[in-house]
Amino acid sequence: MKAWYFVIGISLIIGIALLVNSLYISPNGLKRLDELKKEYNSLLIENKKLKEENEQLKLQIELLKTDERYIEKVARDRNMIKEGDIVFKIK
Repeated sequence: MKAWYFVIGISLIIGIALLVNSLYISPNGLKRLDELKKEYNSLLIENKKLKEENEQLKLQIELLKTDERYIEKVARDRNMIKEGDIVFKIK
């Protein structure tokens, strides 16, 4: 009977050692899971930023299609002149 307890005890110790190895040491263990969670969270943040940027670009497109004052402002920001403007060149 004592031999069976010894065999079961050794088997449990080996089983626990294998479980710990697979959870912590192996490449697909908890460390990898933590890395994947961090990567997932950073991708969520980047995705949110890109969605916000996309909304801003949609707004700019709509303004460029409909708002004459906005079109003129963008053109002036890019050093464009309109007919009738007087240009001074300074050396």
